[in-house]
Amino acid sequence: PPPVPSAVSAAISNLVVDGSLANAVIRRAVEKTVPALRTCYLGAARAAGRGPGQRVRVRFEVDDSRRPTGVTTSTADLPTLASCVGRALGGLRTDSAPDVGAAKVSLDVVFAPGQGPT
Repeated sequence: PPPVPSAVSAAISNLVVDGSLANAVIRRAVEKTVPALRTCYLGAARAAGRGPGQRVRVRFEVDDSRRPTGVTTSTADLPTLASCVGRALGGLRTDSAPDVGAAKVSLDVVFAPGQGPT
């Protein structure tokens, strides 16, 4: 198995927003969680004793509270990674609320071990 990395990058890809919030609003909020996402990966990799690249699909809604609700994540090869990612993204707050109803969001968090800050 790949060795446990001391650094990892966490990139946001395939961001889709269905509703009255701009992608940029969601991207800014999600990017503020990147340090927590890296911590999730490094902790899961240490616990598993290995560090493969990972992709976690996340879905949630943002309503007038400007916070995510109904956060769901795909499974990951590293135990605890998906649940930690869900908790990290569940704590974000957008700069603005949707004009009407809730905005449905889906995105991938892509982890690349051996890159990024340590």
